[in-house]
Amino acid sequence: MNSTRYQGLSRWVAAVTLICSAGAGATGNGADWQQEAGKAWVHTEAAEPGMGLLQYRDSQGQKRQLIAVNTRVQMHVSGWLNRVVLEQEFLNLTGETIQGQYQFPLPQGAAVDGMELDLGQRKIVGEIQEKQAARARFEQAKQQGQRAALLEHRSANLFHTEVANLMPGALLKVRVNYLQTLNWEQQGFELRFPMTLTPRYLSPLLPMAQGQVPMSASAMPRQARVSLELLLEGFDIRAVTSPYHQIQVEREAEDRTRVRLEDWAANRDFVLRWQPGLEQAPKASVQVQQGLSYGGEEQGYFHGLLSLLPPATELALAVPRELVLVIDTSGSMTGESLSQAKAALAEALNQLTPADSFNLIAFNSDVTMLWPQSRPWSAQNLKTAMKFVRSLEAEGGTEMAAALNAALPSNASGERVRQVIFITDGAVGQEQALFTQIEEQLGDSRLFTVGIGAAPNGFFMERAAQAGKGSFTYIGKAAEVSERMQALLERIAKPRLSHIRVQFEDGTIPEHWPAAIPDLYAETPLQLSFRLPAASHGDLMVSGRIGAKPWQVQLPLIPVASQRGLDLAFGQAQISALERARSAANGERTRQQITALGLKYHLMSPYTSLVAVDQEAVNQGQPGPLVQLATPLPAHWQGGMPQTALGSALWLLLGSVCLLLALVFECLGRLGRLRLASAP
Repeated sequence: MNSTRYQGLSRWVAAVTLICSAGAGATGNGADWQQEAGKAWVHTEAAEPGMGLLQYRDSQGQKRQLIAVNTRVQMHVSGWLNRVVLEQEFLNLTGETIQGQYQFPLPQGAAVDGMELDLGQRKIVGEIQEKQAARARFEQAKQQGQRAALLEHRSANLFHTEVANLMPGALLKVRVNYLQTLNWEQQGFELRFPMTLTPRYLSPLLPMAQGQVPMSASAMPRQARVSLELLLEGFDIRAVTSPYHQIQVEREAEDRTRVRLEDWAANRDFVLRWQPGLEQAPKASVQVQQGLSYGGEEQGYFHGLLSLLPPATELALAVPRELVLVIDTSGSMTGESLSQAKAALAEALNQLTPADSFNLIAFNSDVTMLWPQSRPWSAQNLKTAMKFVRSLEAEGGTEMAAALNAALPSNASGERVRQVIFITDGAVGQEQALFTQIEEQLGDSRLFTVGIGAAPNGFFMERAAQAGKGSFTYIGKAAEVSERMQALLERIAKPRLSHIRVQFEDGTIPEHWPAAIPDLYAETPLQLSFRLPAASHGDLMVSGRIGAKPWQVQLPLIPVASQRGLDLAFGQAQISALERARSAANGERTRQQITALGLKYHLMSPYTSLVAVDQEAVNQGQPGPLVQLATPLPAHWQGGMPQTALGSALWLLLGSVCLLLALVFECLGRLGRLRLASAP
């Protein structure tokens, strides 16, 4: 390389250094960068949005608080259900009538069923309406000067609220009601209440979607406050903890505990965990409600929730099983995906016990079985299987139907559990036909899907596992193979209860969701929402098998007058099932079904909204300015740019490296010129 080339390189590197320095400066001051970049910060739909505090800038550009938000949360946990009332107060401290909007998060799968406006002297109860009709009613009320609120579903855990005609000095309370089904994690319940988000970045080069409002990171408040009170009922609770907040716990009775969180900064999600006492056998309980929570034509029906807790882990015994491992070797699995899949197979084979039998099936355009029938575990059989795995290569198509035909037919005895682990990226069409095939051919087998690669077909994998009464595991990179496969195999090695059936003494089977009842495994309790006519059918009979031994429990159906919300859980389960099964072919029919369910059960959905309108007009002028609620930053958040962009520290590091390279190239160039000058 001659001296001229070194000199050119040093200039190029110097230019890159200036760009990096500019990037560092841009991130150093979020507000200044926002103004220069066209206000690219925005509070918009996000995975974890949170509680809000509305702010605005006056005509002089000064930041002021427009609405003070006081947030109170009341929770009542009864068994597996959490009934929540979220109340927020809006105080208009300006001299003008305003229109406000904000977004708030709810737990995944929450069933939102109610909204109420508290205007001081009277309360306006929200009505569930078809989404377009609710929007039209709200816009009409806003133009007519009426106080109104609209609550819309934006995504699975994000809801959007608009408030119209909030007069100067007026105080407005908005209450939102929802029902949450609890999670089970590590031998205990977990309740999560989201309260914040990390700011999101929108490029100034792209147009903003309708409804998005620019918001700088410096304008986002850090001190919105929330108070929470929670009553736990229904189980003998052994321990109550919150990993991120200081809580007050009061034990009022053996099965009644009260938890309080007083005036806390809304900068971190609230998580509460508690452990019930586990028994030596599966514990079954049932809650029953007669009629609908919001009235209607089904007052002669029961809605219920059946809950099954697994026994303590150390009490469960491994049962002999037949493990069928199926691997996708089609062309779409070429490279890292096949490497991960082969590693997953090897991990599964190493987890086998002498009591197990097993077989391997590979498929692409054709299906190859290691043996015609599963063989008992032995060192020689294991060696043969490992050799088979090492020989696999990716090529051809994805004939999954043929692979299912080979994997699912079973002649297994009742003493041996038959489990099929399907390892694939799910790159197939005609998913609905495959779901039907699984349901028709499953028999006594259980199907567990393992998604491989950077972007497996999650829709197919989850739905196939549901149809196969199993579960879905995702492995995104090679480093996760051992941990994820070991966790799956340990969980399914000791089924707590299999072949579960639900019926009444007279043989009647209630309508229930999920429609295919999965087995009961460690760490995965079972919840079943059901519905049936209130005419007497006798007790509810729940039966199954623990290994080869039959198990049965008889549960009386005793409706509790104060029990409300079980119909909401049933309706939400139906809506979720329809959303999972939605496709291009059945999209319109699914929309109609979900809309009908939302209206029937008074539930928010992608196609139904809640709207509340005060009949009295309070604003005779034009609607005031539209303002948006900012969201308090998460605790310890320091960024001037979101995490998806390069931070200032990284820009400075790149700039330093480029500067060093520029100096090196400059020195090399000068050395070259000196050599040329001294040459004869």
